[in-house]
Amino acid sequence: MSELTFERRSDSDETPYSHPELFGMETVAVIQWGEASYYFDLTAVLRRLSDGTLWYASDSGCSCPSPFEDVFTWERLFNLDPLSPQGKEYKPPDVREYRDFLAKVNEAFAKLRHCGASHPLFGGACVLEPGHPGQHSKEAR
Repeated sequence: MSELTFERRSDSDETPYSHPELFGMETVAVIQWGEASYYFDLTAVLRRLSDGTLWYASDSGCSCPSPFEDVFTWERLFNLDPLSPQGKEYKPPDVREYRDFLAKVNEAFAKLRHCGASHPLFGGACVLEPGHPGQHSKEAR
């Protein structure tokens, strides 16, 4: 399964992003692509508590709607490729912020699948090889 769809709660505005615990999830990491006062462009990664799998979604818009208020389908995250800033209109405001975001996701992968692989950017944490679900890389990307 590569998509996870949540049922919208008709009696509230709660979403997997705003209240992950109500959907059996927890937030791993969130990044704002760029700095805009009246605009959001976010990517969020959640962990499903029942099995530890990672799921991600992106949403953007003006500040009027809440982020992810209409996003109820999340994609399965097998590697770091979908979290690249490539193709984004905005880049992370700070390289450290992007590294921290990726480090949190990578740490979640390490908890999901313990392995001996390492990557210098992440200080020895487990890294999945791009494009190969479940495969670990022992070399830096």
